[in-house]
Amino acid sequence: MLSCAEVVRQIASDEAVNASFAEKLRLRIHLAICKHCSEFAWQLRGMGKAVKDASTAVSDLEVVQARTRIMDGIFGR
Repeated sequence: MLSCAEVVRQIASDEAVNASFAEKLRLRIHLAICKHCSEFAWQLRGMGKAVKDASTAVSDLEVVQARTRIMDGIFGR
């Protein structure tokens, strides 16, 4: 069985996406048994969805304006 550290590493780095069938099965079994890792996976998915939703709510003009403000702050323009 996979350790919690291995599961967290695989989930956080997206290794699970390209894993073999057997590895995905071991991951699913661990997530079914381990409350802590399944909670972590759920939270990580939620954060990813929130970032994706937030990024689509920003217009191209706002991105350019923010980039300009950052560059002005860095270079003291």
